[in-house]
Amino acid sequence: MRQLSFVQAGHSSNELVDRLGINLIRSELPSGLEIYARTPDFTPATLPADLTCSHHLAEDAWGVIRVLQGAVLYALEAPSSASIVIGTGDCAIIEPQTLHHLQFVEPGRFFIEFHIPRDTLRARHPAC
Repeated sequence: MRQLSFVQAGHSSNELVDRLGINLIRSELPSGLEIYARTPDFTPATLPADLTCSHHLAEDAWGVIRVLQGAVLYALEAPSSASIVIGTGDCAIIEPQTLHHLQFVEPGRFFIEFHIPRDTLRARHPAC
């Protein structure tokens, strides 16, 4: 199995493209999603161990990793093995049910926003 990796800070996720021109790591969310949660800022000292091990988001949840300072490795795991280093001011998208892990490659801070389809959010939290 071919594994792509992009581990140079300063490259955007749009530059991580396989030989067929398919983006393996998105840099933008699809339309129709709304934010429903945000993590606190994580530093090397506060990054939960669960995020450094293989895990995934729920079936309808999308994540946005936003790096405020430093650099974070976002690594997809089999069957979609690829990785990217996200630098200060950049972001990357976590797709639903995609196995991945995160780790700092340069000390700093980042957080994750969680998004779900607008219709799902309204069904879970109808207006009063």
